[in-house]
Amino acid sequence: MLMVTGILMGLCGVSCGAMGMMPLDQLEQIMANAKMDPELAAMMTPQFMRIALFIIGGGSFIYAVLAVILGIFVRRQSKGATIAAIVVTLLVIVYLLINMVSALLKMGSSGAQALAGICVVIVPLIVSVWQLMWLIGALKSVGPLRAMQGQMQMQYWQMMQMQQQQYQQMMSAQQQGQGAAPQQRTGENSELRTQN
Repeated sequence: MLMVTGILMGLCGVSCGAMGMMPLDQLEQIMANAKMDPELAAMMTPQFMRIALFIIGGGSFIYAVLAVILGIFVRRQSKGATIAAIVVTLLVIVYLLINMVSALLKMGSSGAQALAGICVVIVPLIVSVWQLMWLIGALKSVGPLRAMQGQMQMQYWQMMQMQQQQYQQMMSAQQQGQGAAPQQRTGENSELRTQN
């Protein structure tokens, strides 16, 4: 789950960075067509929008790299990486909750825009809470899982030792059987000679 959210955030970061590289006149047209809060529209210039897009894209990309790396180590049952992933996920949840509360506070003045902001934040919030629950479950299962893996390795080692002993016994029995057969034949030959 951590790797999936990391990859999705990486794609979002790349798309925000690509939008930030758009020419300023295109950004200005997009901003003119968008319905914004008058206070926000007054301070939002194309240069400010470009900087904001680069910051959002960079933050998304940093989270993506961090999430994918932590996801790999969590998958390998690293307790430290699991704790670090829980901390990162909690930071994301706190950020999303702050965005949601601020959108709720602006609901009276912005109306539909604030409601759209809440709808945009609710899905990542649910996914982040789900991810947090999985990480807590992974943290709880690290100890017993390692013990079970150690037990399986011990059983595998014992099985290999038993197979090796059986193989050695079988080989020694074959060598003894081959050594006894020529001795019997020479004994039979000597009996034939004495009878003649």
